[in-house]
Amino acid sequence: MINTDVGITSVRVNGCLVVNLPPVFSPSGHEDLRDLVLKTIERSGIREVIFEMSAMVIIDVKEFSSVCRVGQMARLLGAFTSLSGMRPEAAAYLAASELHTDGFNIYRELDNALDSRQRGGQPVS
Repeated sequence: MINTDVGITSVRVNGCLVVNLPPVFSPSGHEDLRDLVLKTIERSGIREVIFEMSAMVIIDVKEFSSVCRVGQMARLLGAFTSLSGMRPEAAAYLAASELHTDGFNIYRELDNALDSRQRGGQPVS
């Protein structure tokens, strides 16, 4: 497991990088998230990144935009990207903000995202 001082943790599961996002981003959170994901992809050849959001009780537009940018960077390096664990109130807020999640597979729970990978990436019903 890789830990950073801002509460971002990550673990590799069956060739996938699971990034556990912290309850609140620090001022350097975007840079730390970016560095963690991009360096891990570069060093290990990870082909999928799951951003696990269940610890984020509140997420604002700036934080979510940061996750989206890092996801786009990961996709440019050839990795698939997923979001998991988003809370209903966060989903409602972000939808009202008209933010786009293009390029992400979205799952209610981390287990669903990991199960989907085992079935060849088919959406969970």
